[in-house]
Amino acid sequence: MIKNLLLLIFLSFFCLSCTSKEEITFLKPTDSISLPKENKFLKIFDLNGEWNYSTSANENSESAKWQTVQIPSSYEGEGRVVFRKVFNFNSNLSGKQISLTALGINYKAIVKLNGDLVGNHLGGYTSFKIEIDPNLLKFGEENILEIEVDNTLDIQNTLPLKHQIWGWKNYGGIFREIYFEITPQISINNLSVKTEFPKSLNNSEVGFSFVIKKSNFQIVNSANPTLDKVSVDYFVEISEPDSFNTLVSFSGKSEFEINEISKIKGKFDFSNPKLWELNNPNLYNLTVKIMKDSALINQISEKIGFKEALVQNSSIFLNRNPLKIQGLVYLEEENGYGNSVPKSTFNKDVLKIKSMGCNVIYTMFPPHPNFIDLCNQYGILVIEQIPLWSIPNSLFAQKYYFELTSNYFSEMIERDLNEVSILAWSLGGRFETLSETTYEFAESLIRDAKAMDSRPIASQVSSDSSDPITSIVDLPILNMQFTEISEISAKLTTWKSSFPEKPLVTFDYPYLPENDTNLKTRDENKPEYQAKAILEFLREVEEMESSGSFIAPYAEWKADEPFLTNGGVQQAKSISFRGILDYNRKPKKAFEVITAKFTKNRPPFVSTELSVNETNYTFPLFGILIIFVLGFMFRTNTRFRENLMRSVNHIKVIFFEIHNNRVSVYDYLYQQLFLIAATLSLTITGYIFTLRRSPQLDYWLSQVFTEEATKALAVSIVWEPILCFLILSTISFLFFILISLLLSLSSYIFRANLTFRQVASVMVWSGTFIIFLAPISMFLPQIIGNNWIDSQEISFYVVTGIYLIFFIGYFFRVGDGIAIAFSNESKVFQAVFAVISISIISYLVWYSLDSLGIISSYGLLNFVVNG
Repeated sequence: MIKNLLLLIFLSFFCLSCTSKEEITFLKPTDSISLPKENKFLKIFDLNGEWNYSTSANENSESAKWQTVQIPSSYEGEGRVVFRKVFNFNSNLSGKQISLTALGINYKAIVKLNGDLVGNHLGGYTSFKIEIDPNLLKFGEENILEIEVDNTLDIQNTLPLKHQIWGWKNYGGIFREIYFEITPQISINNLSVKTEFPKSLNNSEVGFSFVIKKSNFQIVNSANPTLDKVSVDYFVEISEPDSFNTLVSFSGKSEFEINEISKIKGKFDFSNPKLWELNNPNLYNLTVKIMKDSALINQISEKIGFKEALVQNSSIFLNRNPLKIQGLVYLEEENGYGNSVPKSTFNKDVLKIKSMGCNVIYTMFPPHPNFIDLCNQYGILVIEQIPLWSIPNSLFAQKYYFELTSNYFSEMIERDLNEVSILAWSLGGRFETLSETTYEFAESLIRDAKAMDSRPIASQVSSDSSDPITSIVDLPILNMQFTEISEISAKLTTWKSSFPEKPLVTFDYPYLPENDTNLKTRDENKPEYQAKAILEFLREVEEMESSGSFIAPYAEWKADEPFLTNGGVQQAKSISFRGILDYNRKPKKAFEVITAKFTKNRPPFVSTELSVNETNYTFPLFGILIIFVLGFMFRTNTRFRENLMRSVNHIKVIFFEIHNNRVSVYDYLYQQLFLIAATLSLTITGYIFTLRRSPQLDYWLSQVFTEEATKALAVSIVWEPILCFLILSTISFLFFILISLLLSLSSYIFRANLTFRQVASVMVWSGTFIIFLAPISMFLPQIIGNNWIDSQEISFYVVTGIYLIFFIGYFFRVGDGIAIAFSNESKVFQAVFAVISISIISYLVWYSLDSLGIISSYGLLNFVVNG
């Protein structure tokens, strides 16, 4: 933690203003469209295809630029885009109920029809429906549908939040299908079906509810079309798929007022249903019919399944048989398409996942409905998560953030409530949990979710047994990404003893032990490293009484922020390599390992010779160069030698000469400054290079560099020590110049009227001792460890302590020199100077950290790093 904070303070000063805006770039549109099947009572008006869009600040101005784009599609970049679609509605559609359905618009959508606001929506991955007032439509004429989309995320008001290191790309756009649903004046909405087995699996209790909604309802050929009340009969029927033979039926009557909502609830028994099993996913049709005077006036159908999924007695049961999770993590993205994934890709993915022996998929956000349909069809369970990801405690105390999250959670459950493949709903993960506010936040969400559906509630939790969220969710899932394999057994045993009533399920794979003699590098991006880590982890978990694992992401994905741990690979700097398929969906070695383990076959041979020579000679060479230049100048320049010796032994003599404006102290000033700046740069570069594979540092960099371009530049610099050294040397040199200039200007306030050269001389000759750190800095990576994981805590703190002593001493020497130069040798002046300087520095640090959202995330970062 202290290691990260030291670097963070430095980075915050130099990078707060380093921001750039990524241009909006549209990716390929999906090559297949998934729309509901039409029938006598449901017509679909397809809005997909060509739209116009504008990124202009004022799309209604004459200078606004409009272009065409195919929808659905997604765009890279962050910002506001206005989409327009011109369409015609036939006059024969007048008198129908019309609703606009959007399966996915990221992140914020404001919808207008012919210039009038009809609705808005927050949240990129949940579907939404907006009822259209027929008076706003022009039947038989042109209509204009306008949707203002903004995918901008921030650090405290959006879900998910900005700063998602290791998260997914925040694509924008209308990235899933959009269409009008046209139904009769009396419509059936919000159908909910729940199947339970009170006694045996041979008899199911089917509970249902739906809403009959009436808008401008009139009965054709009625003697009195303005009746105040209407009475209808409703029927709920279950039949075999693709069959008209009704197996069981329930009926009732409903009387309602015109233009009101009638809520219908009921329950009936269904004997000997064919259960939905992983290897035999039986499905049925459930149909709701509305009749008036023996005439069918509307009906809807949904595919349902019968299964019982329970979490009890530290186990997971499917249809009263123990279920061991063989799971993968799924993110909806494909190279070239962003998150507007083609239907054909979903089909291939689900078939491949099924063939691997995987039985449960964990989705990081609500997926496309077509993906869920495929899981229903092929027999794969799904745990569906809202993107409540990397949230600090401070937000859990905010009422507006609870309302935002609760609405998102409700929309997800409401959309997929009837999907038989849903095993559990997940709250999310990687958020700070060690507080009462977080506990209450999660407890309220769970209570609301349980009121909608009885399925288990899951959440990613820390492997630390003190995580309080574990006790209130049905299915805690232990995130193992930042754990070493050698710690797995002890951690899981401790966790199990703390929560004996909970199933033991893990998420992601840990890293290999640092004492593995065959691993001279910790390059987790290598396919062999990944395969070996997964294989070793699965062997460890097999020895525990585990309920299974979500072992790894299915495919590599692109993130908003470049990964520091990816090194200098420019073409893949934002790609997470943790998937078992690469970004082009080609299987990696880990795919073979997991398939073999899931299908109970012998795993393939995984080479362990991953050694890479990571010795870097940049630091010794630059250190030798600094020492050589210092020695050369010391031997060949008498004036330099005298000033250097006096700055070491008699610094106050130097200060008085500066006060008296003696020219001799200005000789070789800039050469000395160059040596000091180079030594500082060598030291900072050494720390950065040591932490180059650190996920913790990666997180900090993403907090500081908020834009992809600047983060990519920072990653490139970190992995190029020569470039890093040169840049930091330049920055350090200019920093001394800037501070000297500011102090010179401030001297006029005290009427000291110091010149720039006088102040610069104080700053430079006070720092002679810093140059003497070069022999340590040139071997810094070797002293504290050439790798973050391998670094020794004791040596790190000892060396860091030495540096702090030098820099604190430098600070006081500068204060002493400024006091003398200002003709004020009093300790009071030095104290005031110190207080003012520390106050200014503290304020700048606080301001930069707070503006970047780091102060509010401090506890979260601590939890992520150590949890």
